[in-house]
Amino acid sequence: MPGKGDEDKIATGLHALHQEDPTFMFRVEGELHQTIISGQGELHLGIFVKRLKQRYNVEVDLGEPKVPYRETIKGVVKDSEYKHKKQTGGHGQYGHVHLRLEPLKRGQGFEFLDEIVGGVVPGSSSRPWRKGWWSR
Repeated sequence: MPGKGDEDKIATGLHALHQEDPTFMFRVEGELHQTIISGQGELHLGIFVKRLKQRYNVEVDLGEPKVPYRETIKGVVKDSEYKHKKQTGGHGQYGHVHLRLEPLKRGQGFEFLDEIVGGVVPGSSSRPWRKGWWSR
């Protein structure tokens, strides 16, 4: 893992190498935390990696670029049920959840409906559920 100084050297080197040869290109893929380099083939890229090492004294790791993994709901899940029971010495915890999933139109994101029926569940409890869903 390169340090901050190495990252600066790599960025400076990549920019300089692109100025020398416009067929050598790079971009930073922020979502994947990778710098993607492209050129006219493996030999071409190997030469530029060698130049980075010689001129800027930095090592770079080459590998296949990662592909961002995305999930989508394609079908309907009518009812998935889960019961949470945990006894920790006091009153303990209990929760009974029914989950229904349905796909929305492409690009609509997701919609969270809190359909609590009966029981004594504070309205503020749905915030952590939503936060947990978004973090996935």
